[in-house]
Amino acid sequence: MSDELDLMRRILHDARIELLCKGLRDTRIDVKAAEIERLKQALHDARIENSGQAAELERLNEAKRWIPIAERSPELGVDVMVIDRGELKIAWRHIKDGEWSSFSALNKISHWMPLPQPPKEEQS
Repeated sequence: MSDELDLMRRILHDARIELLCKGLRDTRIDVKAAEIERLKQALHDARIENSGQAAELERLNEAKRWIPIAERSPELGVDVMVIDRGELKIAWRHIKDGEWSSFSALNKISHWMPLPQPPKEEQS
């Protein structure tokens, strides 16, 4: 009877250890699943933030690129930088007739770009 009792105790002990190990594995799986969900949410949040930054970056890149005249012309009466036969010039289009003017002769304008904003004056 003692051998049977010892055998039963070992089986019970092994069963408890097995249950304990299974519980630890399940806990690790739950922790890993929670970590995966947290990382998925962080990735989702980063994508949302990134899409806003991408739109702003696209807007800034558009504002500083040379625009071909064939693509579109600047607004009338607004000073812009132009490329005229390879030379950089400041020019504008007249509000009345849309003709180009500059401080020097214009020949064949190929591209234009808005003027940059002037520097902010420091307050003393």
